[in-house]
Amino acid sequence: MTTETRRTRTNPLIVIKSATEKYAPEKTVRDIIDALQIQVTRDFKPAWGIDATVVYAEKGEEYPNAYRINIRATAGEEDKGYLGYHFSENGYPVASIFAAEDLEG
Repeated sequence: MTTETRRTRTNPLIVIKSATEKYAPEKTVRDIIDALQIQVTRDFKPAWGIDATVVYAEKGEEYPNAYRINIRATAGEEDKGYLGYHFSENGYPVASIFAAEDLEG
């Protein structure tokens, strides 16, 4: 019997996906996630009482009830002029980051 961790506002699942090997190579993003997870668990949780599980978005996996961070190379035509944005989809925050624009800024 497996038990799945209950996800709440104080223990969310954060899924990060890179759609740009040029600006955010998968290996680099995975290394950052590993370091971030250590910091969240070791430092943030004891200080604030809030934990999180941070993972890389695996191909074909579904992540219901997760916060998402999408790293894209550039903004689409509808997003020109933005460095990124946050919006809520089905009640969960989604952050889109436009790497080229961020690096230029």
